[in-house]
Amino acid sequence: MRYFPLAPVIVLLFQTALSQNYLWPTNSSRLISSTFGEYRVNHLHAGLDIKTNQRTGYPVFAIENGYIKTIRTSFTGYGKVIYHQLDDGNIAVYAHLDDFAEPLSTIVKAEQERQKRYRIEVNLKQDDLRVTKGQIIGYTGETGTLHPHLHFELRDSLDNPFNPLNTNLTVNDKTAPTISGIAVTPISLDARINGLPMTQTFKTIQKKINHHILKKPIQVEGQFGIEIKVHDTIKGIPNVYPPYGIKLFIDDSLYFQVQYDRFSYEQTHFAIIDRNYQLDYDLGEVYNRLWTIAPHKNMPMNTLPEATGIIDLETGLHSVRIIAYDKNQNQAMVDFKILSAPVTSFESVEIQTGEEGYQLFLSRPAQPIVENFIARWVNKNGHYLRQANLALTDTTAEFYKLSLIDQPADNEYLKIEAVGFDGNQFQPLFINLNQAEKSSVISLNYTFIHNPKNFLMLLTFSAVPDSNPTFDLQTINGLGKVELIRISPTEYMTVPVPFAYWRDAFAYEIRFDNQLTNIFRGRLNLKCIVPNNENFCLSQDSVFKAVFPRDAVFDSLLVWLETKEATEIKGGKMISARYGLQPTNQPLHDSIQVCFKNPVCAQEIGQVGIYQYVDKSWQFRGNQLDVNQDFIWAYSRQTGEFALIKDYTPPVIHNIFPGNGGRFHADDVHYLKATVHDQLSGIADDQSIVVTLDGQPIIAEYNAPKNQIRYRLSRQLTAGKHALSITVTDRAGNVKTAVSTFTIIPG
Repeated sequence: MRYFPLAPVIVLLFQTALSQNYLWPTNSSRLISSTFGEYRVNHLHAGLDIKTNQRTGYPVFAIENGYIKTIRTSFTGYGKVIYHQLDDGNIAVYAHLDDFAEPLSTIVKAEQERQKRYRIEVNLKQDDLRVTKGQIIGYTGETGTLHPHLHFELRDSLDNPFNPLNTNLTVNDKTAPTISGIAVTPISLDARINGLPMTQTFKTIQKKINHHILKKPIQVEGQFGIEIKVHDTIKGIPNVYPPYGIKLFIDDSLYFQVQYDRFSYEQTHFAIIDRNYQLDYDLGEVYNRLWTIAPHKNMPMNTLPEATGIIDLETGLHSVRIIAYDKNQNQAMVDFKILSAPVTSFESVEIQTGEEGYQLFLSRPAQPIVENFIARWVNKNGHYLRQANLALTDTTAEFYKLSLIDQPADNEYLKIEAVGFDGNQFQPLFINLNQAEKSSVISLNYTFIHNPKNFLMLLTFSAVPDSNPTFDLQTINGLGKVELIRISPTEYMTVPVPFAYWRDAFAYEIRFDNQLTNIFRGRLNLKCIVPNNENFCLSQDSVFKAVFPRDAVFDSLLVWLETKEATEIKGGKMISARYGLQPTNQPLHDSIQVCFKNPVCAQEIGQVGIYQYVDKSWQFRGNQLDVNQDFIWAYSRQTGEFALIKDYTPPVIHNIFPGNGGRFHADDVHYLKATVHDQLSGIADDQSIVVTLDGQPIIAEYNAPKNQIRYRLSRQLTAGKHALSITVTDRAGNVKTAVSTFTIIPG
């Protein structure tokens, strides 16, 4: 076990010195809705989101002297954005603007007219457009996003974002972070967390203000890592924020520390390993990881570069303290104990039936000594039903004698847990005392569980078996036994074995000694994807293929395919089966290529695309053809469920203003607006939308997240009839046109 000296909190970073005197970039408020380093699943938030009171139009000020380096307009991302090169070498970014101030606005309009489109980028030279501190350069808005706010960034001379709160810019925050949970993840093959080879989560208990604890020790063996569920707040604001930094101490020595000061855009997608992606995917809960899942990747938030955070403790009881703090150094802590020791099993159980209940004889291990037995009646899935009346009546050198003065009801099974004097835990026992519930014929369901560093099979039987099963993996070298851990009356979990063993296994076999149906066999087809090696996964029917490039995974990943029948799709037709590329709860380092055999003739290919099922809807991923037109392909940054879908429904255009047949005063019409969206393939970009007014093309703004277009009139419309025409084309080539004819009233 390796410890590191206490690292000072880093406040001064390269150019970002407290001597700087930047201006706050807007007068809308000094309140923020998001801060630097916030987790966004596939990236880290690179700046501050400043509240604008749910309104647009507040002035945006140049925070320091400098020049305008780049102006960009886009239908997504940062929307309307200004890149301001400061004289001190840093770069300020102001995004989601509603409009640019002059002369920026004139420059943008001229470039849009030249390119005949909304999305443009203008790059300026040092002497083209100087601005002074406090000069209005734009106005807050909501372009490229859903809600009004100002996204503000600071970047260094290498274009790497750094925390704006590391300058003189501050927010009023006197509230400490809140620590609500701890997670412990097994890393080595022999690692167990409270007896199980998978991540365990624990809720904290508040001991006093800003101080939390765990109720009892966590028992571990092998190498493991710790994660923390923590968020920060500011009094009077409903938003939650990530902490600025976290320190992990073990036995009073600093073991790991993260602090969100800066990162590069090449590193921002490391967010998926900086947080526990699996817990976020499975539980919807964000845990900051205090260990490095991919040591070969440079994590800029790790302030102890040599520390991996992977813990391997000597046998015994250890103290853990985690401190989370915000930028104003408000801090909270959680204290708990970790007992490094294997969880003990009872080797045998003998049951004798008495007049009032049962006598149970449990084999007594040499160590540890049992302090207390706890018995509960549970259902076949292990869920608590009621307490059982169990008492320890005698102890010998070989056995613990227990008296159970109780009888099981239907579908009740006895669960016995034991705790040692020193806090040691024992594997729970599950006993079926109800003869009526014993079944000679049972069936099996199984699922795979892929954790960051191990792979398991969860076996669920339809009834409680009379004897424990044995589990074997079959390779070309024969059958190899894999130990099982019982986690409920009907559920067993394999212990971890090397990924290569799962990869090489083509079948599994389960046997019972006392069951009529005593053998289960099944096929396995797992593929092991490792870093720095290209690989692929092919469906049994050869229709679907997922190609993993050399840098696709952070660490070894076992993948498998599940196939389902096609389903009905509103607005389109699924023309392939649904292929589930598993697991879905492990992160990818880079995109994978998803391929389908081309099922249609060349004339129809435009309407067909590869879709992925995400958040309860099918999302278009692409429809590129290979050079021989043998297959269709697209990229995806996630595994998941894929299908080929034909989109034959055109986009929808509604909420047009001015409305068709309407009569309006010129003073009431400042914008032309509409809502445009497409249910399946979606609208590719701003060039997929053509807008004309009285037959003349106009360049309308497009905000993709809000499905809105608008055109700001430079002068009032003349009295009389006008026609607004909007034509939208989706990615499948379906076209929709809507025309609104309206009248401007004189006077």
